[in-house]
Amino acid sequence: MSYLNFVYVGRSPSGKTSQYRVSGSNDVYLGLISWYGAWRKYVFYPGDGLFDPSCLRELADFCETETTKHKAEKAQ
Repeated sequence: MSYLNFVYVGRSPSGKTSQYRVSGSNDVYLGLISWYGAWRKYVFYPGDGLFDPSCLRELADFCETETTKHKAEKAQ
């Protein structure tokens, strides 16, 4: 069961990567997922919130999936 919602909010200011709004199941804003060039992967920029292990796993899984997709698209 997912407690988080990931909503595409548009491209980054550079236009090269996507950004996603993360909210809880009650639609409370939790943070933003965006590309972090120094690490060459998607990361979570938290707002205020509490995160239990299942939420953190879900955030990590989403970031890893988006990173894999982005790198595959770049390789084409």
